[in-house]
Parts: sequence; structure tokens; C-alpha cells
Amino acid sequence: MLRRIKGWVVVLILLAVLSLDVLVSIVANRSFSDEASFVRQRMEQASLGADHGKYMDCEVDAVFYYYTYKTCFIRRTRSGAEGWAYRFYFARPFPIFLSFLNGIRFELIGTGKPNAVVYYDGTFKLRPH
Repeated sequence: MLRRIKGWVVVLILLAVLSLDVLVSIVANRSFSDEASFVRQRMEQASLGADHGKYMDCEVDAVFYYYTYKTCFIRRTRSGAEGWAYRFYFARPFPIFLSFLNGIRFELIGTGKPNAVVYYDGTFKLRPH
């Protein structure tokens, strides 16, 4: 009987830790709620444009030290050097217990729909949600 109680206590503690992990990752995601200012802030740090000859500018960072995310600007030139455009991709923070998927998520970041498109004149258009 005592073994059974200990087993349930361990299961409940494990579920509580996993639930807390998911809750903190949700809070980490909410720190990016204002997408427009986040894209602007990331644009200031990136080297974009035809004169840079850069086709990709990626950055991996963390929220709360452990919840990593990745942002990428991937260049999609439409009409030569004068009409360049970058697509902005954002892999949001995952719970720590799912962090083993980060390598795959970060590798395939440019395969989905972009979160925004940044144009040569410095303007950008957010993807509707």
C-alpha cells in the first residue's frame, strides 16, 4: 500500500513539474505578444539589404535562460538588387521537456509561412493570424 502511494506521489510531482514547464513557456511566448515591435527590434540588429550580399540573418536567443527561440530573415529577391525583400521567420520558445526538438525546428525554420515580410524601403507586413 505504501509503495502505491509513493508511486502516485511521484507521478503527481512529475505532472506538476511538466505543467509548470508548459506554463512558463506560455509566459515566455506572451513576451512576444507585440509582434510589430519585436520585428522592428530584430530588424535593427540584422544586416539586411542588397549591398550586404547576405541571404540569411539568423539569431538564437533565450527567454528565462532556458526557453530558446530562433529568428531568421531569409532573403527572397523578386526584382534584382533594388527590389529585395526578406521573409521573417520565428520559432517560438518550447517547453524544456520538448527542447530535444529544437534542432529540427531550428533547422527547418524557413519551410513554413513567414511571420512577416520586410521590404527594401524598411517597411514590413505582418502575416494575419
